[in-house]
Amino acid sequence: MPLKLKKIGILLKEGHAKAETLSQELVPWLESKGCEILKEQFEKADLLLTLGGDGTLIRGVGLLKGKKVPVLGIRLGELGFLTQVSPDEYQGAILPILEKGPEIEERIKVQATITRKGEAFATIHALNDIVLHTTGTARIANFKVSLNGHYFSTVKADGLIIATPTGSTAYSFAAGGPIIEPAHPMMVLTPICPQTMANRPLVMSDHSKIDVSLEGMNSEVLLTADGQEALPIHKEDQVTVQKSGQKAYFVKLPNVHYFDVLRKKLF
Repeated sequence: MPLKLKKIGILLKEGHAKAETLSQELVPWLESKGCEILKEQFEKADLLLTLGGDGTLIRGVGLLKGKKVPVLGIRLGELGFLTQVSPDEYQGAILPILEKGPEIEERIKVQATITRKGEAFATIHALNDIVLHTTGTARIANFKVSLNGHYFSTVKADGLIIATPTGSTAYSFAAGGPIIEPAHPMMVLTPICPQTMANRPLVMSDHSKIDVSLEGMNSEVLLTADGQEALPIHKEDQVTVQKSGQKAYFVKLPNVHYFDVLRKKLF
């Protein structure tokens, strides 16, 4: 059968022996089916395969920068909430996708823009979450939060997590946030170890705009995106978090259902 997908990107977890071994088996198999293998310039691929854990898949999504390339993860990590295919079943999972094309599930991303001295200093995008957190000496920070241009609260906490539905099962969940089904157009603002129990997670529309600034500078604060990029935040900075113009595109396998994965991985 002629292939619908021919250009296949392959991204390995760096320095991972199992990923290297699997790649040595996977690449010849794909080439025997008539595929062209890309190990860079993944935006030109018809499909991106990641070999590793969820972190490798998230890195792949970041490298695509919103390009409509479907991503499928082959699970080599321990938890593997986003990676759907085990190493011993990849041929049966991938071949129908190559021949018929994938069913694609869109996921929203978030972006954070740092405004410094009145000018946009940096913008970064995330699939799971944007996190503002203290570092160094164990001190809380005062995070002044405005929603859609209106002052909301000053949260005294170790940090704040702004998560997508995809990220609601990651750091936000560990910090006490709710699980949000990926299809819902929402974001969740979750405090990290707040000083008062009144500061609880807040679910909001994905059209919301969240502005965060620091009141005082009790400790150093970092902004991280998906735990993979980090920028220091200055006292006078304003951080604006909102839905990104980029999206992520996941391959949706016919035998993999979100609530089954949720039950097996988290409950």
